[in-house]
Amino acid sequence: MDIKITAQVASLLGATIGASAAVTAQLFSHFLTKRREQEKYTREVYQNLFAPIIFDVFAYFDVSTDFRKHHNLKSSITENDISEKILDHVKNNLRYASPSLISKYHFIARNTYFEDNSGFYHFLNVLEFYISILDEVDKLTTKLNLFDKNFQNMIIRYKILYLTWSASLQHFQNSTKAYAFISLNFHFNSKKYTKNTLDKINNIYNGQIFKNKWIQCATKIFRKTSSVPNPNDSNNLISIINIITDDKDSLEELSNIVFRD
Repeated sequence: MDIKITAQVASLLGATIGASAAVTAQLFSHFLTKRREQEKYTREVYQNLFAPIIFDVFAYFDVSTDFRKHHNLKSSITENDISEKILDHVKNNLRYASPSLISKYHFIARNTYFEDNSGFYHFLNVLEFYISILDEVDKLTTKLNLFDKNFQNMIIRYKILYLTWSASLQHFQNSTKAYAFISLNFHFNSKKYTKNTLDKINNIYNGQIFKNKWIQCATKIFRKTSSVPNPNDSNNLISIINIITDDKDSLEELSNIVFRD
């Protein structure tokens, strides 16, 4: 059976195809515009919120944990000054912060008005705030694709170091002991500062956070701690040590500090 296309049908088909092409082009143009706007905003977030302080986050760890602090550092440099600079900058640029980072900042701001009866939770909030900053920068570097491999490796390195410090603070529940432990980070194998190592430590750390929340909940329900696990369990910290250290003597020295507690 022959199909005859009249001039009217051909005209209708042509108009339909043309309209479809115009709509598709318009949608594609809209998509490109939105993507450019998102990229522009992402750059603004990094440039205004993170770029001025990211190296201060690195410096805070280095200054705080320097094993030869009184020999290697200028006397005018203190970790408190660095911390105040970071916090003040974030406070003045909260409009660029994600909900997660704002929440972490609010925990620290709240500490201004409430006593820390535990003796270490306020400082734990600070460490987790810096970890959150590094997480945000890590995501932005992936989106922007502007930074070289060395900078990306630095982000991974300091995320691992801050997570380990935070894990040690949760174990010891004492800032001074956690300082003493993390100041021995020269025992860590720098070749282990990789994405794979970071993923492993993240899993251990997040698992401990979940466990601690369960312990707090169970303690409130049963109003006793004898039937729930001890949050001061050394297994997680030992697991992290084994991931980032493979030298036998270093493993022994770091493990001794953990069990000395």
